[in-house]
Amino acid sequence: MWETNNKNIFAKLFIPALVIGIFGFIAVVNVYAATSDSLGLTINVASAAPTVGSPLDGSSSTATPTNVGANVTFTTTATDPNSDGYWLAICKTGGTITPDGAGGAPTCTAGDWCISSSAAASGMPNTCDYTALQGDSMSNNWEAYTCDDAGAGSSCSASDTGDSPFNVNHPPVIGTVAIGPSYGSTASVDPDNGSTGEVYFRVGVTDPDSEAPQDTIDMYACSSDTTSFDPATGTCTGGTLYCSVTSVTTSTNADCTDTDLAPVPTSHGTKNIKIYLRDSSSTKLQDAGTDNDQTYDVTDTDPTAAGYNIGTNPLIPIAGSSVVQSYTATLSDDNGYADIESATGAIYVSPATLTGAGVCTTDSEINCYDTAVCDLSGGSGTNVTVTCGGSGNALTTWFNILPSAEWKAHVNAVGASTYSLEAEGTFTVNALNAVGIVEGSIPYNTLALGATSAAQSATIQNAGNITTDALINGTDMEVAGYSGSSCASDTDCIAAAQQHWATSAGFTWGTADFALLTTASVGSAVNGCSDSTIAVTTDHTTYNTSQIFWKLKIPDTQASGNYSGINTFSGTPNDCTGGQ
Repeated sequence: MWETNNKNIFAKLFIPALVIGIFGFIAVVNVYAATSDSLGLTINVASAAPTVGSPLDGSSSTATPTNVGANVTFTTTATDPNSDGYWLAICKTGGTITPDGAGGAPTCTAGDWCISSSAAASGMPNTCDYTALQGDSMSNNWEAYTCDDAGAGSSCSASDTGDSPFNVNHPPVIGTVAIGPSYGSTASVDPDNGSTGEVYFRVGVTDPDSEAPQDTIDMYACSSDTTSFDPATGTCTGGTLYCSVTSVTTSTNADCTDTDLAPVPTSHGTKNIKIYLRDSSSTKLQDAGTDNDQTYDVTDTDPTAAGYNIGTNPLIPIAGSSVVQSYTATLSDDNGYADIESATGAIYVSPATLTGAGVCTTDSEINCYDTAVCDLSGGSGTNVTVTCGGSGNALTTWFNILPSAEWKAHVNAVGASTYSLEAEGTFTVNALNAVGIVEGSIPYNTLALGATSAAQSATIQNAGNITTDALINGTDMEVAGYSGSSCASDTDCIAAAQQHWATSAGFTWGTADFALLTTASVGSAVNGCSDSTIAVTTDHTTYNTSQIFWKLKIPDTQASGNYSGINTFSGTPNDCTGGQ
């Protein structure tokens, strides 16, 4: 049959046409119109998955872990049999990979660590980055896939674990911090602590990572002006390293000390400091930075006083008047002289006392004087000079100030607190026995021969600082130009004995009274002792007094004229009877 048809064809057209089908059959076509013709061909070549290559995680391992905050970089170089581009997907374990039907990035069904940002050409490397997080485990498994970007026919390689897992290095943790005068103490630090101003740092340290080899911790104490810490070099950037300690076992304490952090002088108050940790891994990871800012306190030390210099010693009071006292001292403060902002003072003697703030319990002209302001000068280092009672701040003492060799000059320093200093200077106040008379004269006025005057008074004041009495004596009364020698025989002279005195105004001349002597002595009233015993006043504006009353009897024979004389009152300690 085939042979007959073939002959017919050749017989009719003499044009043989042989078509070999793509599916392997042979057909004979009879063509009657043209001398040649063509046939279109179609085929769909299936996409083959790229090979995954040899995926790597940048050598992130136990020995060289990736620090929290740093990137793990995954790389591979894949080839695709169809020469398609490919995506790199680093998936978490426990899932599968799903290619994208539109040629985009694939999806890890269990989640991914990272997927490349674009497809790479076949035969070219592709990468993706994962930033290590605090919440990541120390060891993290991964699976790498490569997926082509062929669109609807995209396919993915089988998983490849490459050098999985990658390792994460977590920062060490700052625990309890104690900064003070000894390890573990948080008390304030005295300047010159331990004779050098030593400050001790104890910091609890913990490293969250437990895979061998276990990290040890290094601790650094830096000044507050530190702007950052370089864990690679252990450098306090912008600041000063006070002290450090290395290779501390996790969950223990890191101890270090600075032997000259609080020398003399060091101002008191809170001091800021920064603490940093780093682990011993090859990548030297710093702590998380949440507790770097720490503080410690320097003690507000009590200043001291020494080197008193008393301006007037002994102090000699002036009857009825005042004398200015002054004194200086050197104040020292281990926090520095500037810690003393001002000063006050007081002078006092027992039984007077000072309050806890160093001022008179009761102001008294007898035994306690406050000076509200003292001057500071010449400050340097720890020392400053204080002057109490200087110019502009006069310390005025009055005539009634108590005599004693045990007067004390006291200083109070004022800074953050008021300090009543224990050291004091001493000085002597001399005794002053002094009296004054209120009246300027005794006016007997005009008297007839043989007459007796009315009683006249003389008021004795205690103008000193001890209990006093008065010896009374006087002169004869004479007329102007008198040249005689004895009032006993002269009629132009009135003898002193014609004046009588008593302590009561109602006395009768010649009865219970005492004749004025020209010379008085200690003893009884007949010796000229007034026996007044006048106490010291507590207020210099008001004197304690005693009165003596006088009467004058004119002799029966006496020349007329104006007579004058002087009566003298001399103070004696206590009383002039010879008693105490």
